[in-house]
Amino acid sequence: MQSAKCKVQSAKYISLLFLLVISLSACGGGGGSSQVIEGPPSTPTGVNVVVSGSSEVVISWNSVENTTSYNIYWSTVPGVSKSGTKIPDIASTSYTHAGLTNGAAYYYVVTAVNSYGESSESAEVFAKLDVPRPPGAVAAVAGDGQATVSWSTVDGATSYNLYMASQSGVNKTNYASLTDGMSQIGATSPYSHTGLTNGAAYYYVVTAVNSFGEGSESNEVAVTPTATPGSLTVSGSVHYEDKEYGKWQDSTGKWQAGFTGKTTYKAVRYADVQAVDSAGGATIITGTTDATGSYSLTIPSASTIYIRVISSSVSPSVAVKDLSNAFHAVTGPNFTVSGAAMADISIPATSRAAGAFNILDVFTSGAQFIYSLSGSNPPALTAFWQNPKGTYYCSGYDPSWCAGGEGIYVINGSDSDEYDDDVLWHEYGHFIASKYSKDDSPGGAHYLTSNDLDLRLSWSEGWGDFLPGALKAWLKDTSPSLLSAEPAMEPSVYVDTSGASGWYFDFGNPGDFPFLYSSNEAAVAKVLHRLRSNYGMQAVWEVFIYIKVVTTPVNLEAFWDGWNSLGKTDITATLSERSIKYSSDIFEASNENSPNILRKAVVGQAEEHTLYSSGDMDYIAFDAIEGQAYTSETAALVNGADTYIRIIAPDKTAVVADNDNTSGKSYANSVPNNCDAEGECHENGFDILGSTASFTATATGTYYVEVKSSPSRPLSAGRYGGYSLTITSP
Repeated sequence: MQSAKCKVQSAKYISLLFLLVISLSACGGGGGSSQVIEGPPSTPTGVNVVVSGSSEVVISWNSVENTTSYNIYWSTVPGVSKSGTKIPDIASTSYTHAGLTNGAAYYYVVTAVNSYGESSESAEVFAKLDVPRPPGAVAAVAGDGQATVSWSTVDGATSYNLYMASQSGVNKTNYASLTDGMSQIGATSPYSHTGLTNGAAYYYVVTAVNSFGEGSESNEVAVTPTATPGSLTVSGSVHYEDKEYGKWQDSTGKWQAGFTGKTTYKAVRYADVQAVDSAGGATIITGTTDATGSYSLTIPSASTIYIRVISSSVSPSVAVKDLSNAFHAVTGPNFTVSGAAMADISIPATSRAAGAFNILDVFTSGAQFIYSLSGSNPPALTAFWQNPKGTYYCSGYDPSWCAGGEGIYVINGSDSDEYDDDVLWHEYGHFIASKYSKDDSPGGAHYLTSNDLDLRLSWSEGWGDFLPGALKAWLKDTSPSLLSAEPAMEPSVYVDTSGASGWYFDFGNPGDFPFLYSSNEAAVAKVLHRLRSNYGMQAVWEVFIYIKVVTTPVNLEAFWDGWNSLGKTDITATLSERSIKYSSDIFEASNENSPNILRKAVVGQAEEHTLYSSGDMDYIAFDAIEGQAYTSETAALVNGADTYIRIIAPDKTAVVADNDNTSGKSYANSVPNNCDAEGECHENGFDILGSTASFTATATGTYYVEVKSSPSRPLSAGRYGGYSLTITSP
């Protein structure tokens, strides 16, 4: 059965803390007829913006079917939405925005319009009316007494400058002071540098120029001319620009979250790199980058080629594709290989492909984390980026949600997730659960404040909430340079950005109410974080994979049973911190598991009890008077309890009354459909699984209330849990 965990955003208030929390909906579906639904057009894709001259930029995008016009919304600060300044009724798929302020940055989103309405906002793009960025791909090829340097074009650049020397560390200001230093202003690619000494190394950087001036230098490439061609090799490195995220206090003392504005170039690790024939487009040879982003390819014959890096890796097996099942790729400039060549590729954050390579890197780190626990790489994973519907994991094919089949689908729109590492790792948690453990989650809307969720859902989401923190803690200990989170932030803090802002939540320290009970995902995550901290991730992992074989619904109870079955340290106190009581109540010491006349309840006074193990039954004695009516009721059910009551006569055998659910409904083959206007379902709330049994005493004596877990409980409930019992008489 396919399933999906879909990221949809909603909001709730908790005291003074505003939380933008995750709500996930199932993506499965049965058969049925299809129909054409008339409505607004799809969200524009392929949005791009380039500086076209002083004081103006050109915004362009792909055509959208069933569209009559387009709107552009813009601002000088990121996080643009339909509330921004509007440029309406654009008939074409490009627009020149003139009269801008030089030196300022401008941010844009595009929408499509027809008679039914307006689409959602596209992914945000921006341009700064400033000097151009450096060329992202530079190649240098050795020849006999010469070198050929090539580079990729830069949007908005009008010319290029080349700087070189026979010492490393060359730049546009120091080249003249270095040995053999020189420059070529207005150079064109490819540039042939002759008169060089064979066997000596030469170093090059390239800058781009526009009407605002000269930009910064590219990565430095090196080449050593030689009289003998030798082997034909191309080597180099591939990096992409990553965005740091975190939380901080603003000038008013209020906590904020999102991207910090700091970026870092990180290695594109273990990705497929190809040498491609420039003339015919055929792939000549394929290799991979290593842990540092470096690669080396041997070319069988002299060829004019370009280097292409693909958003896929073999070990671990991760692929990032678009919804048409095509890889994302970045290519370098054409050059002719005549000996040894060097070709670097740097992918700036302004390139749309950079997001694909961050997704690749995030899931590569995830696979390495699983390797550290299991001793082998996890199964192959495909991520589908630029998905308009949300971020979620699909375990199978569904034409509406999972057209590409199994994989993690990543949203691209006004709330893009390609740089939201924690969101990606949350969905990776669902993927890992499907491969190594068992996930029975039905999906559905859920909020961090929900403390009466279906236990299968709260376990699944709690595991997904826990995994990013566990993975970041491991990276912090082993490879901190791979983290995108600000170093001072605790690993258990989960950040989800949205434009220029975002929200955060610390799953390691979620506070008290309402983050309680096994039916609350934040409480489940807190328990797992505490267990990892106290006993190590390997102990948590052993139980996680152990529960794959259980026949009962997978929830926190199954994890508790597995923990005990594997003989691990008692964790009753850890669970109790979240009011999860899988242990005896204060009456159990009085032989409560069988009728006991010595332990009597007071009529009209509530008692707190727990059902804490399979087969546990609570017996509560009380004195009744002949001819008088009595009612026994369970209420305040927590931790997924579903009670079944029997009233037993003084002979300790005859049953005088019984009840499963007060409403009289049975949920043996279904789940309570107790959902609110926000789509959140309260399967274990409002005492819908409570029990009420009434009778009139036929004789004066001691009667017994027997309470146990309902044998016809729904899959959403548990075998354990807590309740309050009250015996009343009018």
